[in-house]
Amino acid sequence: MKTSDKQWPATVRIKVDVCPRCGGTHEVVEYRSFGLGDQQFTHWAYCEATGEPLLLNMGASRRSPDQFLVRFLGTGQKAKCAPNPDYPDGIHIKALNAQVGAVCTAPLPWPAKEIGAWKVECVICGARAACTTAGRPDDPRSIEINCNPT
Repeated sequence: MKTSDKQWPATVRIKVDVCPRCGGTHEVVEYRSFGLGDQQFTHWAYCEATGEPLLLNMGASRRSPDQFLVRFLGTGQKAKCAPNPDYPDGIHIKALNAQVGAVCTAPLPWPAKEIGAWKVECVICGARAACTTAGRPDDPRSIEINCNPT
């Protein structure tokens, strides 16, 4: 069954811890279903502070929004040096500009299967970042990037 064939609830109430539009917390945001069966997003709402749209994809599992496009660019090579023993459970990357307050945090598949890079894009605000991997336990598990204010 395709995502567009699913019968999603007409409204969904969700707490938004970090709003991608204003950076604030909203206790309850009521998302409404798109009537046309959009495949990229299933529901929409407005930020209470800015009035800008918030988009949601409930995905096949009907859990949280599919906020990030994560793509791997592999080299086909394996790492030749040992992993850093200080990070046996991976690392959290902060690729932040100190002048902007709101952030997006994207989980990354861990560890990567080879040397390469993760390209990450927030589908809500358009923020983008990349980080390198080595296919080892000390690879990045997540990346935090500034939300795009526009």
